[in-house]
Amino acid sequence: MTSKTHPAFINGDRIELHPLKVAHAEIYVDWYNDLEIRRLSRMIKPTTIGRMQKAIENVNASDSRIKFEIWHKVDQKPIGDIGLSDIEYHDRNAEYGLLIGEKEYWGQGYATEAIKLILKYAFEEVNLHKIFAGISAWNIGSERSAVKAGMHLEATRKEDWYIDGEYVDTHIYSIFKRDWMKANHEQF
Repeated sequence: MTSKTHPAFINGDRIELHPLKVAHAEIYVDWYNDLEIRRLSRMIKPTTIGRMQKAIENVNASDSRIKFEIWHKVDQKPIGDIGLSDIEYHDRNAEYGLLIGEKEYWGQGYATEAIKLILKYAFEEVNLHKIFAGISAWNIGSERSAVKAGMHLEATRKEDWYIDGEYVDTHIYSIFKRDWMKANHEQF
């Protein structure tokens, strides 16, 4: 079983976000090589433990990417990952990417909670202006999670991704800091 060696970087109700761990590369390889997950995430290249270890090291050393493990608090194990990529510090924009790799946790609101945590972090700590995500038009679960987290459909890129022998539209969801602040600080 995996181990959590330090406290959470970000705490949620049911999940925590921890820095990526090279020691968990084998878990990520299982997720990223899974057929269903590959189709939903458009991962077309197989990965190995060595490649994954190097990728984790590169992400952890990057200034333009921040990525976390999603830890299930009760079960004490990683169930996915989420992060910000292509961070533009001058324009203050970034794209988020999310994967719930443990399928038994799909459809239970963990993705929505993770998105809410990454948005709070992006807007309150990193001081970004806009967060967006590109989601394939047939990935209904990811679209639903983005909307529940407060994001809105901004654009559609027609026939953008080639998946399973057909071209699929990409829906771009986004949220601005001002809208996130208004929606989340009215609660206090």
